[in-house]
Amino acid sequence: MKKALNLNPRFRSIVLPLVLFVSGVNAFFIPSSEDAGSIDAYLRGGIGARHLAMGRTGASYVSGAETMYWNPASLAGLSAFEGMLSYNMLFADTYEFFAGEIIPTQWWGNFGVGMLRMGVEDVEGWNAQNLSTGKIENETSAYFVSYGNSAYASPLELGATLKIVHHNVAGYTDKGFGFDAGARYTFFSHFISVGAVYRNLMGPSITLINCEEIYPPSLTLGVSANRGYFLLSADAALSSGENIKLSAGTEYSRYAPFFFRAGINETELSSGFGYEFSGWKCNYAYTMHSAWDENLGSSHRIDLSRAFSGDLQKFKAGASKDVTRAYKKARRWARKGKLFYAVDASRETLELDNQHEEAALLMRRVYNDSKSGIDSGKITRFEDVSYSRGLIAYIDNDLPLALNYLKQNLNLVPSNKEVRDTVNNINAAILKKRQEAEARDKFQKIDQYMNDGIYLYSIENYAAAAEKFTLLLALAPDNADAARYLELCRNAIREMEEKNRPAPAPRPAKKAPPPVEEKKPALKFEVDPEKAENLYNDGLVEYSLGRIKNALHYWEMAIKYDPKNKKIKKAIINAEKKLK
Repeated sequence: MKKALNLNPRFRSIVLPLVLFVSGVNAFFIPSSEDAGSIDAYLRGGIGARHLAMGRTGASYVSGAETMYWNPASLAGLSAFEGMLSYNMLFADTYEFFAGEIIPTQWWGNFGVGMLRMGVEDVEGWNAQNLSTGKIENETSAYFVSYGNSAYASPLELGATLKIVHHNVAGYTDKGFGFDAGARYTFFSHFISVGAVYRNLMGPSITLINCEEIYPPSLTLGVSANRGYFLLSADAALSSGENIKLSAGTEYSRYAPFFFRAGINETELSSGFGYEFSGWKCNYAYTMHSAWDENLGSSHRIDLSRAFSGDLQKFKAGASKDVTRAYKKARRWARKGKLFYAVDASRETLELDNQHEEAALLMRRVYNDSKSGIDSGKITRFEDVSYSRGLIAYIDNDLPLALNYLKQNLNLVPSNKEVRDTVNNINAAILKKRQEAEARDKFQKIDQYMNDGIYLYSIENYAAAAEKFTLLLALAPDNADAARYLELCRNAIREMEEKNRPAPAPRPAKKAPPPVEEKKPALKFEVDPEKAENLYNDGLVEYSLGRIKNALHYWEMAIKYDPKNKKIKKAIINAEKKLK
């Protein structure tokens, strides 16, 4: 800190409060007269005629270079290099000047730099002898370095601002620094955004003539919504030691590029308009101060900004030709009104560069325009409604619903090549998804059969294991592992059959043929269905183990005890076929 003038204590006790009061004359453009005595009064009025016209709201919607003040998180929603200048002569030779620049990047988020200066010219200084000491400087400045970013197409945006402030009062100077932090979240399906910004984190702190003042911390919450041609906004701000301050505003865009605005807060009524042309933006605001009690008059504010990039991608670091070509194609289709083609090209761009903000914003804008057109009743013809609803479903990746709407559109406009191509693309995409699902199911079955087969083989259940490997080979005939395990199972089954095969019965000695009268079948095999059933079941056990000859032996015995049993006859026929 330096002392520019050698002032005696009496002079300081008279002049310093006067100069401090003059430095706070900007109270006429801040939300409440109680802010006039605050060290940060020059900042509380905000920046930008658009926000002033909308009641000094701005925590939840995106604007221009002044965004770095209102909510640094909203920088993530900007896509163009944009500069802004604002110079306003207030009263009593008080002036306000702001300059800012937005610097977007492809990979590292968006940056902003700015400067706000408030000063009073031609303030005469007097000493204790009532003699003029010449002009006294009185100037307060704030310098902003801001950053905002979000993940690709994410609804959550985060940002922060490094704020360096400088005070110069009657030659006494000091500087300090602090931080602002902000967040913004957008509900795309409802066109609603919410924002929060915490200002003066960790200072700044200013000391003038051994008197330290700290910028009071403040929290602002905001919400905004796009409904048809209206942007509606409301903020609630709370500063340390003060009451909550409410503000609200609206913007009407029916006659764009002309925009009409109005706002209200606890002490002001405001209105204004804006006009955009060839990358330029001009905004005007008119405010009636202390409109509810004492009349402190009115004020005007004008600012001018310029977007320096029509195709930001050309300026972004690391942009490949393929990305640029795909994005240009998306913009070209959008200008021609071929919105499905534009969405496809935007998706192609995002596949090449998943952080391409302009492609994501283009899809978001197409979605919002279609939704608001239907909700506001601007789109009324049935073919246009089916086109727009199909487009909304297409962007949401609800392909069956999109296909339904587009088929309705084709029934009305059969010659629409864009819709027909999109229907073909959707059918191809649905078929691809179905094939991918079938391939995924097939892979899962193969994996399951392999695991089950290996487990059954490990517990020596070779027949069941062979069945699993057979099913696997039906799905994947080239699976060498399954073929090897199946061969092992078959070998093990053959070995078990050899071990368990019953010894051949000894041949009986030849005997003299019995007398004819004693050769009666009824004497050897009496009809016994129960015994036949037991032999049949024994045969089934042998058959399930692959020992078909043994099974046939049991069934041949069983049929002798129940010659009319069709079930046993059928089993014998099947076994004989297997053995052939």
